[in-house]
Amino acid sequence: MTDSHIDFYAKYINGQTVLINREHNSTKPDHIITRQTAAALAEHFELNEANILDNPQSVRVDTDEFPDFAASYINYYACNGGVIVPEFGDAHTDAAAKEKLQLWYPDREIVAMNIDWIAIGGGGIHCVTQQEFG
Repeated sequence: MTDSHIDFYAKYINGQTVLINREHNSTKPDHIITRQTAAALAEHFELNEANILDNPQSVRVDTDEFPDFAASYINYYACNGGVIVPEFGDAHTDAAAKEKLQLWYPDREIVAMNIDWIAIGGGGIHCVTQQEFG
C-alpha cells in the first residue's frame, strides 16, 4: 500500500460535490492533512457537515502494533447499486458514515465491511479495487 493518496482524503461525487474526511486526534499526522485538504477544496466547493466524514475515534486494531493502520471512511467503493464503506468498530462514526453516504447515494445500498486487514497495510477498499466506467 502507499501513503497520502487523495482517495484517503477526498471523494468527488460529481462536478459540484466533494466529500472529505476529518481527523480530530491532533496527535495524528492526518489531523493537519485533513484540514489542509478542506481549506484547499473549500476554495472550489461548498463544504458543510454533510460533506465531512469524521474518522473513527477508536478502532479494534492496536495502532501501536500497526502504526500504518488507515482508518478513513472516504476510501469507500461505489459500485453498481451499492456502496461498500469501511467499518472500524466505532459504533458512532461507523453509523454516521453510513447515514451520510446514504444521503449522497439514495438509490444505492450502503454496506459496511470490516477491512482491518487491508487498513493494517495502510489502505482501504478503494485501494484494492479496480473501477470500470461504462
